[in-house]
Amino acid sequence: MSVTCADGSRHEELAINEVSLIRQTHNAAHIRVEVDGKHQVEELVCDGILLATPVGSTAYNLSAHGPVVPLGAGLLALTPISPFRPRRWRGALLGETAKVCLSVLEPDFRPVSASADSTEYREGPAGRDRAGSRYHASAAL
Repeated sequence: MSVTCADGSRHEELAINEVSLIRQTHNAAHIRVEVDGKHQVEELVCDGILLATPVGSTAYNLSAHGPVVPLGAGLLALTPISPFRPRRWRGALLGETAKVCLSVLEPDFRPVSASADSTEYREGPAGRDRAGSRYHASAAL
């Protein structure tokens, strides 16, 4: 996972189980989801989202109603946490080399934390672009 913080610093973290974005306040998170440079969900309204490896798919991912991914399957599970909109989007199974970019919309009003397993970044709004805060999550098995 690569995280860009409010001060412009970048952090790289390795996750064995999952990387996640979780809302920090009572407001639902608004997150744009891109996979391999293509918009998949323009605005996901949810409590958070996680990208789980096969090892992590039986933990938080399963509790969030994500699929269990067999070891050696070469897949990652992208799972929304308590999604509100789009109502019927339940996530996706991605190839193990997929590049996932999660952009936090309205970060001042809807801050999120980013974590890779037990390492968490809760610095509030991250580096800006036109979309707002950007947390880039990429994973390779």
